[in-house]
Amino acid sequence: QEEELALAGYLDAHDLPYVWILTKCDKLKRAVLHRRLAEIADQLAPAEFLTTSSRTGAGVAELWKWLERAISV
Repeated sequence: QEEELALAGYLDAHDLPYVWILTKCDKLKRAVLHRRLAEIADQLAPAEFLTTSSRTGAGVAELWKWLERAISV
């Protein structure tokens, strides 16, 4: 996690777009997931994050949309 935070700092310093991708979100119960996401949002603010699940496909379309916007800048 330290390396990831350092990379985020670099990207911020160079005004480069990025998004945190939280994977395997289908592994947590809904209440636990919402609580954990609130904690993560506080830790990563003001950075953006997306949640995904390869098993259910949840969040994958949103990730593709984010990538399309990022590369069209």
